Amino acid sequence: MISPAAAVSVAVRAAHTFYSATTMMKVKMIDRFGAPTTRKVKTKMLCQTTDPEEKRTIIGDTFMNVCITYSLASVAENILYHIDCMMHYVVCGYISVHATATDYPIA
Repeated sequence: MISPAAAVSVAVRAAHTFYSATTMMKVKMIDRFGAPTTRKVKTKMLCQTTDPEEKRTIIGDTFMNVCITYSLASVAENILYHIDCMMHYVVCGYISVHATATDYPIA
């Protein structure tokens, strides 16, 4: 059984994710008629770019993507922990097999 404290102290290993990350950036351009316009272009990988603004954008976008991925994994782990606890209580006879989900809500 996984303890709730273990779910909080999990280290995220994302070095390669950051190293090879790219993102989309808006670039200001002048179209063929001389009017200013913007379009999105894919940046180089973080390890290949030298522009500080590109690096900041790549790092920020990648950080948010890693956080979202980690939080979804953390939620799934938390649900599995609570299912494991419920099964333990059912096997030990603490909870009736006929109990509903609203009788024992997940925190």
